[in-house]
Amino acid sequence: MSELEEHTQEHTQFESEDSYTHSNNTGEKVKEYAKQCLELAKTKGGEYAILLAEEFNRHPKKYKMNCGEHFFMAMKSSLWSMGAAVVFAVHAVFPMMFQTTGSSIISSLNKTFDERCKADKEE
Repeated sequence: MSELEEHTQEHTQFESEDSYTHSNNTGEKVKEYAKQCLELAKTKGGEYAILLAEEFNRHPKKYKMNCGEHFFMAMKSSLWSMGAAVVFAVHAVFPMMFQTTGSSIISSLNKTFDERCKADKEE
């Protein structure tokens, strides 16, 4: 049983105890229990925060980027993709317009991604 599960079980047991079974030191028990809860939250919360940060940074680091660089590249790609979607929609209604524009945008994005992936694999 994990530390967190044990603590949850203790919490359930503590809450279910009859108030008559508590001696005059009930206040001290509550304070001690609250202290244990706080310590566990700090410990486990810190571990979870570290794991989340590692997961958050893993992908950008894989491509030798920091989070800001990754954000701007992803946003730029997103905007170009939305532009291509609009171009395709206009082309669907008016086939004589933007006959190669949408596919050119997608090809350019694909080339950019392929070059980045290839460069990272070579290193």
